[in-house]
Amino acid sequence: MRVLIIQGQMKAYRQPFFEQLYSELASHGVDLYVVYGRPSVTEASKSDNVDLPSEFSARIRNFWILSDKVLYQSVWNEVFKSDMVIVEHANKHIINYLLMVASTCGLKKLAFWGHGKNLQGNSLSISERFKKHTIGCSNWWFAYTKGTKSYLKERGVPENHITVVQNSIDTKSLRKEISTITVNESNKFLIDVLGFPSDAQVAIYCGGLYEKKCLPFLIKSGNKLYSENPQFRLLIVGDGAMKNYIQNSEESEPWLRYVGAAFGLDKAKCFSVASVFLCPGLIGLAILDAFAAGLPVITTKIDWHSPEIEYLEDGVNGVMLPHCEKAYVEGVSKILSDPSLYDKLACGAIASGDKYTMMNMVNNFSRGIQCCLKSM
Repeated sequence: MRVLIIQGQMKAYRQPFFEQLYSELASHGVDLYVVYGRPSVTEASKSDNVDLPSEFSARIRNFWILSDKVLYQSVWNEVFKSDMVIVEHANKHIINYLLMVASTCGLKKLAFWGHGKNLQGNSLSISERFKKHTIGCSNWWFAYTKGTKSYLKERGVPENHITVVQNSIDTKSLRKEISTITVNESNKFLIDVLGFPSDAQVAIYCGGLYEKKCLPFLIKSGNKLYSENPQFRLLIVGDGAMKNYIQNSEESEPWLRYVGAAFGLDKAKCFSVASVFLCPGLIGLAILDAFAAGLPVITTKIDWHSPEIEYLEDGVNGVMLPHCEKAYVEGVSKILSDPSLYDKLACGAIASGDKYTMMNMVNNFSRGIQCCLKSM
């Protein structure tokens, strides 16, 4: 049996997943092939796109239309050779509509992968209402989280056709890399590279730099935290459309450092000097980076978090605060100044890091694929 997964682009955080899924499926006699194209302008600005090994993947032609709002992919040769096709459940992918027709006619096994609805979108928009009507147009669903599964069931998708994959990233590598960094190496990075004092209390933000992350809120909160606590420092890691804003803020704020996008050991060094993970805006898979490093996650109550916000247990591995700068500053200050509270949250973060792993996601995904194939 041959399974094809179609991606719009290939992100660095997905590479380990596909490599492990390929090996896991091969052990069960299933051949996995992954195709992807060049990213849109917005996604390319994040500087986190990679290529998979050619052994089980290929770069295809992407045709971005209407200012990157619509995508057509030249992938039919691979579709015809496959028994099952897995795609992102997205309105903008033209290939999806053609595959839905093929699935309805019994010509091709189709599976959707995603969170069911756009949590950052307008539920009353034409786009979202249309998306609701296509939810049932596949043979199988790979749902990001349990919350996604509940939504799909509400929309009529049979429970026995849904696999909860427990969306994750390769936190094992990050945790291992952090463990290899000595105290001296961490201090040297803190003082010599970042220019922070040896007694600094460092908070880290790591992720995309765009509007829904509420970066101005973060900078204003950081300013207040520094004025109340001279040891407070903020390290920002990432890239995106608001890069210039962060760079300009760094020039005027002595407590702020921006290092750009970081991967591997460079990323591990950044997390090794931090005590808490701050993200007042949208929380997604970055929450797992924080858990891997044993950092409490501090965010706010907003309507546009990604499904992975389900992994946050308020008061256990982090805190969910009102979306108010005053409340956020008070919450962060309390955690940094209360050793017993901090230790409790840090231990909870470590435990969550053990729970939400890449290997669990691979196993869940593999079992779902095998179940779908057996139903043919």
